[in-house]
Amino acid sequence: MPGIDHVAITVPDINQATRFFEDVFQARIVMEGLQETEPPWHGPDVETVFGLSPKGRVTARRVLGLGSGAHIELFAFDNVKPRTASRTYDYGLQHVAILVDDLQETAYRFMKAGGTLFADPDYVEDVKHGTSPRAGWLYGRTPWGTVIEMVTFREGR
Repeated sequence: MPGIDHVAITVPDINQATRFFEDVFQARIVMEGLQETEPPWHGPDVETVFGLSPKGRVTARRVLGLGSGAHIELFAFDNVKPRTASRTYDYGLQHVAILVDDLQETAYRFMKAGGTLFADPDYVEDVKHGTSPRAGWLYGRTPWGTVIEMVTFREGR
């Protein structure tokens, strides 16, 4: 197997999510699969393919590139009842780990873009003042609830 191609994330606002990934991780748009100005994807075939409830629609789809790793695909839906994003202890996908060069700088940009770090208040203050570690790993939650791990090393590789 060559590896993971992409991870898909459902977001409430595709433009806000795109800006978040651009601001924090220097992501770039590599494909617009469905722009908000285009008619939504809907109907029985779309409901089947995406596992949507009846009348659910895909309103936007965009793929972001992050360095040379796997891509992140963003989706926006309407006419559905989304649930809150999972916690790290729930079954299923719990977080996306993004390899970064500088943990301190990335954590700062993460907070500045509206993310919340899973860290004690002293660590958060160190990030704000530029004195937190530049290497290691750190979890946080995006403004829409997805858990992201920022990491400077590749375990087992």
